[in-house]
Amino acid sequence: MTELINNPAFQGGVAPFIVALVGALALSRLGWFWTGLAMMAGYFTTVALTIGFTLVPLTAMRKVIVIAVVATIVGVLRDALATRVRWLSWIVAAFGAIAVLWVIWVVVDRTPGVDGVLLAVGGVVYGGWMAYMYDHLRVQREQIAVAATTGGLTTGLAALLGASALLGQMGLGLGMAAAATLVSFVGLRRGHAGAVMAVPAGVMIGVIGFAAVVYAKLPWYCLPMLAMVPLFGRLHPPQSWPTWLQALVWLAITGAPGLIAVYFTWSAEGPVPI
Repeated sequence: MTELINNPAFQGGVAPFIVALVGALALSRLGWFWTGLAMMAGYFTTVALTIGFTLVPLTAMRKVIVIAVVATIVGVLRDALATRVRWLSWIVAAFGAIAVLWVIWVVVDRTPGVDGVLLAVGGVVYGGWMAYMYDHLRVQREQIAVAATTGGLTTGLAALLGASALLGQMGLGLGMAAAATLVSFVGLRRGHAGAVMAVPAGVMIGVIGFAAVVYAKLPWYCLPMLAMVPLFGRLHPPQSWPTWLQALVWLAITGAPGLIAVYFTWSAEGPVPI
């Protein structure tokens, strides 16, 4: 049993998928957008099996945990206040930008001159873009579940190839948890997503991707490809098609730019040593 729990494939793949699927089935009975929380339940399973929830000392990876918790809360508030507060998408974008900047700040602070400014601006733009674009996919549950699946999996795989096992597992765990939620949406036709799922997905995928550039060896030119995943997610297949077919087409569309980023990383860094 210990060997199974310590297996990276179990930690970043099987475990988050199972927990998220069970969570989606259970939370769908509560109505509203609570099913979207199943994805983060799966993600936090990966966190528990890898680095744990200890926050001292507050390293970059532990900052990622804090951001994940806050992003989940922001997602809940985003849905609760949707009809009463304007400009919520911009607030979400600002949160995504600040989250990335906080994670990379140690490096920014040590990088002198223009290079440090460019690094900070790049992180703010990327984090804000991902949070904003994923938030705009929240309306249709299959749409956000697909984008979270392909965004998480391709970002995680690119980070893994970029020599960051932990960031890779974080991305893969998020993607597998989103995939489980997608199964519950398409296969069982139960539950809703909303910003409860969209906000954490966009913020975390943005943080993991940019952190992999700063703290690992993910080539910076992979980020524009990963940034296209939620943009391609807005390309809607014909609604007359069966839901399962729409989901498959969405997976192909959104996965294409992410797989290009994976290929770029593979070409630059080579395969993961086994």
